[in-house]
Amino acid sequence: MSSIHWSVKRLRSYNSYISMIVGDRGVGKTYSITKEVLINDFLKNGTQFMYIRRKNTELDKIEMFFDDMIVNEEFEGHEFEVRKGQHGGKFYIDGKLAGHAFPLSLQQYIKSVPWPKVGNIMFDEFIIDEGGSIHYMPNEIVLFLEMVQSILRMRWGNIYLVSNALSVGNPYFTYFDINMDFLKEGK
Repeated sequence: MSSIHWSVKRLRSYNSYISMIVGDRGVGKTYSITKEVLINDFLKNGTQFMYIRRKNTELDKIEMFFDDMIVNEEFEGHEFEVRKGQHGGKFYIDGKLAGHAFPLSLQQYIKSVPWPKVGNIMFDEFIIDEGGSIHYMPNEIVLFLEMVQSILRMRWGNIYLVSNALSVGNPYFTYFDINMDFLKEGK
């Protein structure tokens, strides 16, 4: 991608447990994390990933997940496949299981399942557009953190919450005490 697009490389240097990436639509947030974190980590060291969306219906087009990478010839010589399932799907690179897609709304179904190879988690579109038909779930932050705990157990991982800059009034900023004035000062 050209230099006008956002890159996750600097953010990764901080090695944060949870990172929130919020910015303009179309600047490459999801693209960069998919390329530099999810795919590259799998190719380099076999680290699998979990791709989360809020509801199962948001995963209806999950089979298109790798399309940008393929069209832009980011990983020539590698084969990408998505197998859609009843609750999300599975991602394969070169015939090997690379990741999982799962809706937050069904997180209770992964609680007793081991995920020992998952080290990266991306929750895409975690902030909801005000006035839309999608709503935050009751106790959503707790559900999300329980899902993370079920996946990582007591292991270190990298969690990326990604969204367009839609609203500063959201439960995630409230829960994590994100102060917008502090952020505006460049801190």
